[in-house]
Amino acid sequence: MSVVLYEKKDKIAYITLNRPEAMNAISSEVLKEITKAWIDVRDDPNIWVTVVTGAGDRAFSAGADLRDCKMADGVSKRGSHSLSSMA
Repeated sequence: MSVVLYEKKDKIAYITLNRPEAMNAISSEVLKEITKAWIDVRDDPNIWVTVVTGAGDRAFSAGADLRDCKMADGVSKRGSHSLSSMA
């Protein structure tokens, strides 16, 4: 099962975080897949709008998955993170 679902219909792109068991927490794998989707959106002149949503009914996203060592390395001591350090 893919951790990010990506589809395009008409002029709309849909990006769905697909880890409902983890409240759609953003792991390094999710970040990698979201990045691919956003690059495709950026490069497709036929996409006018993007809808980002989360699977399940508990949360859109819990934020960074701190159990993922690659994600934890990107979090500073103050708790903020840099997308460039997570990619």
